[in-house]
Amino acid sequence: MEATIYLQDVYHITGLGVVPVGEVKSGTLRVGMRAGVNGKTAVVKTIEMHHEQLQEAHAGDNIGFSLGGVGKKDLFKGTTIRFSDQESPAAAMPAGTNPEPIHPKGFLGGLFGRRVR
Repeated sequence: MEATIYLQDVYHITGLGVVPVGEVKSGTLRVGMRAGVNGKTAVVKTIEMHHEQLQEAHAGDNIGFSLGGVGKKDLFKGTTIRFSDQESPAAAMPAGTNPEPIHPKGFLGGLFGRRVR
């Protein structure tokens, strides 16, 4: 089973650790699923939606979830991550996927407000 999550933001909450928030784009995210992120293995510890603890979240759900094994600096707003229930994090993300943003200022590279000639 796999799940694809689009990260809308990433927080660090004392007592929980790294807490990304985003939308489940496809599949079902379950507690215990894994993803390979920057050479580390991220493991889903908890899932929450509307202040309610869940064991799983489905496509279309906007959720917050805590991750073990990675730091806040490993994840970026605008990243799409594929989680898998397989033990190998390499199997959790497709080959060539880079969880870093295209540009530090976002997908448009901070062009808004900049004069282009």
